[in-house]
Amino acid sequence: MGDERRRTKRIDVEANLSIRPITDQDTKEEFIAVHATNVSSGGIAFKTKDVLPLHSFYDMLLEMSGCDKIETVIEVVRIASQDEDGTEYGCRFVGLGKEAQFRIDVFRMVKENTN
Repeated sequence: MGDERRRTKRIDVEANLSIRPITDQDTKEEFIAVHATNVSSGGIAFKTKDVLPLHSFYDMLLEMSGCDKIETVIEVVRIASQDEDGTEYGCRFVGLGKEAQFRIDVFRMVKENTN
């Protein structure tokens, strides 16, 4: 594996994740569903067949089993592997509150201790 530069530990996740582009126009685009692959209190990775530009911003709605919905803004900071399921994107959370970070950390700890 290469150098690990993440500040927070990620965990594989099966979750419902929807994103919606943030634009400077008044149009309200619909959320699109994407496939979440892992999450941490600092960010999330997911796959989609949609093309997302690097450093673009999205409203995000995340639903993990046993955890309240988390709504925040994400920024695409990494474009990774591509296969028949789509392209994997790495995103950082922008303005995620301490309570939501705590819920993600608790979710990660519970998941780690049940595997």
